[in-house]
Parts: sequence; C-alpha cells; structure tokens
Amino acid sequence: MGAILLFACVWLAGCDKSLLDQLTSGGGCRADDTVTGVRGRCPNEQLACDLGSFDRDGVASNGCEGMLQPSSDYSLFALDPAGVAVMIINEYQTAASTTGGGWVAIAGPACTPQLTTSCSYDLLALQIGLSDFIFDSLSWADGLIEVPKPMPVVDDGNGIFIPDGSTFVASFVVGGQKRVVSQGTTFGKIWMSPDETKLTLTIDGQLRFPFGGYTVDGMSITVNGAVTAH
Repeated sequence: MGAILLFACVWLAGCDKSLLDQLTSGGGCRADDTVTGVRGRCPNEQLACDLGSFDRDGVASNGCEGMLQPSSDYSLFALDPAGVAVMIINEYQTAASTTGGGWVAIAGPACTPQLTTSCSYDLLALQIGLSDFIFDSLSWADGLIEVPKPMPVVDDGNGIFIPDGSTFVASFVVGGQKRVVSQGTTFGKIWMSPDETKLTLTIDGQLRFPFGGYTVDGMSITVNGAVTAH
C-alpha cells in the first residue's frame, strides 16, 4: 500500500500541494487587476482584458483602454451566450458546456472577396466567454479566451481564418479564490464567416494554455454572433 501511495504522490506532483496550489498562471503570465479593464499581463506586452474591454492601441502600459461598444469605426458582433464549448484538460475532455457571450470587432473598408482578390481587415478584438464548470473537483469560473492585441486578417471568400501561431490569452477564477492567466499559440482551424449582419465563429484545433499542473490541450467552440447597431 505504501508503494502505491508513493507512486500517487509523484504522479500528482507532490502530496504536499493541493489541487488549487497546482493550478497557477502559466506561459509567463500573471494575474494583475491594478488597472481598470485588465485581468492579467503576459510577455511581449500582451494583456488579458476584461470582457468588453480591449487593448486597441497594442500598448500594454495604458491597459485595456478600448471599450467594445457600437462604433462607426468598426463592425461589432455580439456573440450568442448559447454557443457550445468543449475543452481538453490534461488529456481529458470536459463535458460540453455553453459559451458565456463575447465580442468580435472587425475594422476595414466594405469589401466582397472575389476569386482572385481577397479582403483585408484588422481584427481589433475577439473575446469568448466560457460558462463555469468543474474539473478535478475544482471550479473554473469567469473564463475568457481572447486575442491580446489587434491583428491583420484576410477573407479569401471562405471566411476569415486566424493564422497558425497566433497568440491567444485565457483566464479563469479557480476554486473561487484566485485568478489564473496563461497565453498560448494556435494550431488548427479558427475561422469566422461574417456578413453584414451576422457571423459564425468556429474553433476546431489546438489552443494550448499551461496552468501549472494543468494544461488546456485543445478546444472546440462554435458560436453565432449578430452585428450591433452603430
């Protein structure tokens, strides 16, 4: 019996550490709510923003200074809070849950992609809220997946694809006690099929976020959105 318990302790990275202690910020990120609208900070001037705020100028020192609200400067899509989300954590798939709303902001001139001509835009913000769930007896709440900075994107007629290797940031409140923040890069399909009034956002690939002893290895999300009035 003693040998079995010893093996279990090694596998769980130490019996002296609680599950909550093992779940920490990762990817060089840290929780930081000292500036309004900011949840955390990551390397290379990347910010984790609150839902509804975004780092429009890409400058971390002044925080998430932009507010996601109807504007003549960009098209703003409100994401449906009834999308479907599934995650893989430590190689175990979570039960399907709903998304928790979110926003997509796209700037650029009106354009219709043609067979030989693509349309270029700036993806100012992409935020997907996640409903609360339990994993390994710990609550994961106030979840948010987002792009930390604006990025150029292209619609080739098949939709707007987020390039492989793009940076995303994820944040949760775990165990009802602490905020954890992590960043990771995309490998797989993340795309949007927008028109003037609505869009469908699909994530079907690897979005890997390390959280100490826990790792989000993959994610599958499908959610619809509708444009907000200017």
